[in-house]
Amino acid sequence: MTTAAEVLLEARRRSGMTQIEVAEQGCVAVRVISQVERGRRQPSLVTLQRLVAGAGYAVELRLFRPDPRQEQLVGPIGKQLIAQRGEL
Repeated sequence: MTTAAEVLLEARRRSGMTQIEVAEQGCVAVRVISQVERGRRQPSLVTLQRLVAGAGYAVELRLFRPDPRQEQLVGPIGKQLIAQRGEL
């Protein structure tokens, strides 16, 4: 997952919560949850952490040096190759 929308939507789905429930737990309006999940709003990291926590999950950030060979792999086929390399 790479976008705030994907992270929030996955956390909400895993928790089985509605947008209303996550909004109440995260102390935001339901429209904020909807906008983030549709990619129309990009929350700060702190806000995203709070929203995901409202669904009962946590956001973990990772800093790493990417493999320069993988930077050249783009598009759907490149993503498949990267995923397969990670499984080896």
